[in-house]
Amino acid sequence: MKGILDGMLGEYDRMSNQLVNELSDYKEAGIPITVNGYQADVNRRLADMLLRDGPCTYMRSYSFDENGRVTGVEFERVKLDNI
Repeated sequence: MKGILDGMLGEYDRMSNQLVNELSDYKEAGIPITVNGYQADVNRRLADMLLRDGPCTYMRSYSFDENGRVTGVEFERVKLDNI
């Protein structure tokens, strides 16, 4: 059982680190990130919330300029029982 839990925690940490890196790249590029309409500060806490805020998930939407470049990222909370 311990091996399974360690594997799950390792996978969670990998996903959290990947999300923090992705969001940090957007922040460095000057691309605003919002969660449910509010400006978000990129940090580990935000990544944890986006990954673990149950019983819901977050749907990601992108805004683009006329050249197809990302100009904004919005995370909108979606309750899983509404799906």
